[in-house]
Amino acid sequence: GFVMPDLTGLPVVTAQAELAHVGIQSSRPKFVDVPVASVGKGNATPVMPVRPGSVTAQQPAAGTRVVQSDHVTLTVAK
Repeated sequence: GFVMPDLTGLPVVTAQAELAHVGIQSSRPKFVDVPVASVGKGNATPVMPVRPGSVTAQQPAAGTRVVQSDHVTLTVAK
């Protein structure tokens, strides 16, 4: 096995290519509407908007030990 990389923020095609490179199948990505972040108030750091087509979440999480038979689910911004 190996350690699951952090794929969040990557374009979904790049994330899938990285998984395929090590022989892991990713299931069909789940596309979700991502709310546009509001500008931070006060000292809050403004959050960068998520680019459509980029990975916002992954299962299993980054740092998890995985084997090639594990299925990876990517959540992707629409």
